[in-house]
Amino acid sequence: MMQTNMIPDNARTSSRNDAQSDRREAARNGLRLPYQERIRLKKLAQRAQKRSKRRRDISVATLNVGSMTGRSREVVDLIERKRINVLCVQETKWKGKEAKEIGQGYLLFYNGDGNRRNGIGILLDSRMKEGVFEVSRVSDQLIAVKVSKEGLIVNIVSAYAPQPGCEEEEKVEFWRQLGDPLSSVEEREELWLGGDLNGHVGSAEEVNGIHGYGERNDQGDQILSIAGMFGLVVADTYFSKPEAKKVTFSSGGRKSQIDYIMTRRRSLKTLRDCKGFPGEEVANQHRPVVCKIIIQADGTPKYNGMKKIKWWRLKKLLYKEEFVTKIKERISGKETTWEILSENMRSVATLVLGETSGKAPKAGKDTW
Repeated sequence: MMQTNMIPDNARTSSRNDAQSDRREAARNGLRLPYQERIRLKKLAQRAQKRSKRRRDISVATLNVGSMTGRSREVVDLIERKRINVLCVQETKWKGKEAKEIGQGYLLFYNGDGNRRNGIGILLDSRMKEGVFEVSRVSDQLIAVKVSKEGLIVNIVSAYAPQPGCEEEEKVEFWRQLGDPLSSVEEREELWLGGDLNGHVGSAEEVNGIHGYGERNDQGDQILSIAGMFGLVVADTYFSKPEAKKVTFSSGGRKSQIDYIMTRRRSLKTLRDCKGFPGEEVANQHRPVVCKIIIQADGTPKYNGMKKIKWWRLKKLLYKEEFVTKIKERISGKETTWEILSENMRSVATLVLGETSGKAPKAGKDTW
């Protein structure tokens, strides 16, 4: 009689010999990944961290506050909520030429005359104020500061243009004065201009973005003329936004876009966003405009290698007289538009003032 082996009911097959069982454990924190894959992921994380350290987001804003008297706390609350680093303010109506702490480490450089009619200022947070090394108080409608930030030289200009009803001589003088700080900016430096410019630029694709608001007027022509002369763009017009975020001034049912952030055309790629914020109660009629900008924090100022007109030579009387004479010769007795005038000015400036070589400055050379 054949005997059979009896297998107990509680017998278990050894996992070592079971080919069908899945012996893999769930990977935890990449520890079960192959060595090469772990190294690759580690390098990717290190590169991302390095890029984040080099890049810094800067928020530049402009606002016509109507008056800074009694509003310092509201202004500080606004820039903290919107995480603003630089705020160009107009109509401060503070007299004097001073720098004043207004709370929470924010420093206001301002300029105003005795009649408290206008007043202009630039408000910087604790990070930006540490790098200030030059302040130019041109008038009670124009102020500029130079800041060293992340290895870059940044020029910040706050401007308040005369209203349409002002005398023509006052308007001409303002735009002439605005040319002084703009022409003194070196090519390797950054330039941010914020202000209430009291003009409508509309949508002029040939020199501007296509997302402006309203129809261009004479004051808008002057803004675009300055922009074309110094290679600037109006950041507000390069981002598609609903009407509520385009309008910067509202009064008595009238809405318009007259407050702008401007920067160099070559810096367009550094702009992340630009829009107005309705519903803020800091100012009665104007809305803050905030522009987010990326700067590279690698300690090396960027240089684009383009030839630029040497506008700073206009400070010398000899160049200035020759420039004015040739401009008059070109436009005398002719009908001109702002496009024609701008083109003639650039052409004459190239001839009279000359251009830079387009080469990077020598290492260690002091350019300001």
